[in-house]
Amino acid sequence: RLPIGQREGIEGGAYVARTNDAAAAWYNPAGLGQSLKSALNASATAYEWTSMELEGFGTSAGRSRISSIGTLLSFVIGEDVIHSRNWRFGFAITNPVVWQPSSIELAILMPGNTELLAYATDVQLDVMIPSLSAAYVPGGAGTGKLRLGAGLGMAITSIGQSIDFSDRVIDSTTVIATRDFSADGQVWHLVPTLGLQWDVSPSISFGTRISAPGMRVLGSSRMRVQNSRYSNVEVRDLVFADPEVTMDYRQPFEADVGAAFDVFRGEVEVGVHYFGAVNPYALYASELAGRLTVDSGAGPTVTTVPFTPTTNSARSVVNVS
Repeated sequence: RLPIGQREGIEGGAYVARTNDAAAAWYNPAGLGQSLKSALNASATAYEWTSMELEGFGTSAGRSRISSIGTLLSFVIGEDVIHSRNWRFGFAITNPVVWQPSSIELAILMPGNTELLAYATDVQLDVMIPSLSAAYVPGGAGTGKLRLGAGLGMAITSIGQSIDFSDRVIDSTTVIATRDFSADGQVWHLVPTLGLQWDVSPSISFGTRISAPGMRVLGSSRMRVQNSRYSNVEVRDLVFADPEVTMDYRQPFEADVGAAFDVFRGEVEVGVHYFGAVNPYALYASELAGRLTVDSGAGPTVTTVPFTPTTNSARSVVNVS
């Protein structure tokens, strides 16, 4: 995905050792210590166009959608406001993850004209992180060779999903099957961050940032599920609804390391960004049960079906830029 920030995004996110303005509140809070005065940084790095198609049934259907990604609003408070050469404070609101692909809607008549299949889906996932940060420079902002920083962010993850599926077979069995699912919720995680920058020499700089796994504060989702199957021998209908399903979407441990070099009239920075693995956990969980109604001609019977938690996990990832 495209990194946050105008310069940073152009340079592939390799900016941990050199970040020196308000955007340092996101990339490395220690970099705030290079700002002499108060400053504002705002950018929408790019707009993304996606097109989704579902194929394989003799026809295809899909839609397109355009959305902004990599947005940033940040500012740093400098010596002109706080009258300190050693301290700098920052605030940022970032959208590092925005995934809103286009929806899919499909309705086709299968070969033989005895089966009608309909399918529609839509999904969105985005993370917004407002954060506060501070930097301390023992030797004074703009002159100190060592800079230390810390930040505390609130990762607000929003997930919305919907699926509508129906399959109608019109022959001697006359089977109609439908499935409707929708979920829409948010989860909040506290994310602490530590950063460091060190000017090893006039032409070599080192930077690192460590972000701890998110600590869940709260989170819930509205969820509705209905599965139905009708035939000439049996009717089955499962209904589940919970306006407060427990929701989680864990933030991984992150570590950034960067080294920057002055080369002739330019700069080169090499960066490594590590995302830790996330072990399987319950993305959705509920204490409520679904209601299953079955009627085989002798009268309906109603039973309860416990909610099975939806699990999620992530593997570790290393990015080099």
